[in-house]
Amino acid sequence: MSQSDSEDIRVNHISISAQQIMAFGSNEWEETFQKEENKTLIKDFLDTITSNILLIYFDTTEKLVFSSEIKNSNLPLPKRLCFFLKNRKAVSMANYKQEIIFGNLSDFPLNQYQNLFKKVLMPIFCNPSNSQRWPIEIAHDINSHIKDFQTDLLYQVGLAEQKTVLMVPDKAKLIENYDQDQISKQDCRNQEFQNIMHSITEMLSNWIPIVQEVLEFTTEQVILQVDQDPTTEISFWNDRKEQLEFIYSQSKYYKSVPSQIIVLLKKICYILYKKTHKFLDPLSLFTVSRDKAIENIKTSIDIMSVFLNSYDDCREYFHSLDNKTEIYPWKFPDKRVFSQFEILVQRLKEILDIISAAETYFNIPVNKLFKMQQAEYRKRLENIQSQFTQEFKVFEKCTYDPLDLNSNAFPEDYISFLNKVKELDIQIGITIGQVSLLCDSFEEASQIMNTFEDIIKRPFANKEFQKLASLPILNVSQEFLNVKDNYDSLAHRIEHFDDLIVYNNLPHISGVVQWTLDQQNKLSFPMKSLKEFSENIENKDNESVVAKYKKIYDHPKEFEKYLADKCKIRIASVNSKLDQEVLKTVNRIEIFVNFHSQMY
Repeated sequence: MSQSDSEDIRVNHISISAQQIMAFGSNEWEETFQKEENKTLIKDFLDTITSNILLIYFDTTEKLVFSSEIKNSNLPLPKRLCFFLKNRKAVSMANYKQEIIFGNLSDFPLNQYQNLFKKVLMPIFCNPSNSQRWPIEIAHDINSHIKDFQTDLLYQVGLAEQKTVLMVPDKAKLIENYDQDQISKQDCRNQEFQNIMHSITEMLSNWIPIVQEVLEFTTEQVILQVDQDPTTEISFWNDRKEQLEFIYSQSKYYKSVPSQIIVLLKKICYILYKKTHKFLDPLSLFTVSRDKAIENIKTSIDIMSVFLNSYDDCREYFHSLDNKTEIYPWKFPDKRVFSQFEILVQRLKEILDIISAAETYFNIPVNKLFKMQQAEYRKRLENIQSQFTQEFKVFEKCTYDPLDLNSNAFPEDYISFLNKVKELDIQIGITIGQVSLLCDSFEEASQIMNTFEDIIKRPFANKEFQKLASLPILNVSQEFLNVKDNYDSLAHRIEHFDDLIVYNNLPHISGVVQWTLDQQNKLSFPMKSLKEFSENIENKDNESVVAKYKKIYDHPKEFEKYLADKCKIRIASVNSKLDQEVLKTVNRIEIFVNFHSQMY
């Protein structure tokens, strides 16, 4: 330089600009500038053509640094930084202010770029007056690409701010120019309207994976990361809440277009179908553990039911979610949305019916029929089991996908299976009913019912079993009547023959009390079995038997009270006799025994 560094107006310009941008004092500048390497760096920037950028910033230790580059690219950019740029030529003394460009980096550079793009670049490329000389196709293509880029930029800004942004294309927003009646009456040949509908559909296709990614992000993915603390999961759920609220605040735009909500719902249904298909692995449903298969199918049905119930609740009460926004009623028929989805739910229920039937039939406790007179019925049950096994093999060996709704293979096999199992259910209901008729007591019949409880709960088996179940119940009724007859007989004997009653070699009072307890047990044991029986078998005779039980059960108790009162009278008479003298004396010489009848 021809002048000293301190007197160089170009250096002074850089110094003043940097101090104003980053708000630091001249002392810090002088201290840093005095170093020879820094003077050389600024000299190269001003006088050579090889250096065209100068960075001035504060490092992590808050020391002022001059540099031509950020040395450690792995670290984030310094918060306090300014830059100076020039063309590839030396900076003149006369026009240095025009030749040097300076500025600072925003704390949010992506937002700054978004504003630059929106306020500078878009008006240049999308203003029709700037593209009058362009071919129409090129102008439309550039305009489309610019707006697509703006949408992507908005999404990236959202990611940087840890928000999930649902982009709404400008073309989709044009639907606001149509009211609901106009939408339903639009001519399918209206190209402009078709473009709007296509834009909305494409918008929804983009929304689905974005929202899906948010919903599938779990706490496990966060907790497995290093340097976690007890507040990690709490922070995760707070962020999840904010994300979902932010998504909802954006998706409110879409609810003003109810005719297109069908597209969104169908995509959700399809996602649930794919998830269910992967979760169940339908090709192995009939060969894996039946308990596991039943549990997984029930879980899938429950999840789908929650979705359908949520839809019904949302449809019914949607108008109350946001009173500030005009909401159109959802007038489209549900079958347009859920026709295939409901078929899938029904298909799962059919598969569950098959596997549940297999679980029941393969676990029939045939070995419990070990008596000689039950041998024939045991063979019948074994034969029924064998027939069911042959029917179930159709599904065990099938090579088709039972969840494929476009295939007729499974429905045909299921109908055939259903008809055959109906016949087997009827046979097994009759067989178990006949076994119960062979029982010597109602308690034994009740045990048979409890043993085969699972199989006789099947509708057709239960219907046939009930036809034969009334006889054991009538036997209980007869037992109750026998107890009443015994009671009446004993009461009559006590009334007329009193001390002649002996029961189990016990004294009179003790024997009668023991008899009363035994009669109550005769009532209680069958009644306990009858209650268990009634829980599984509906029979019109049950109520009449229960009524008889309540009427008879109190009689032994009343009789016991009568005996207790009679016993008290006897004890009182004994007390009075104890007051009598057993030995009497005459003139204190002779002693006589008192043989008066009241003493005995």
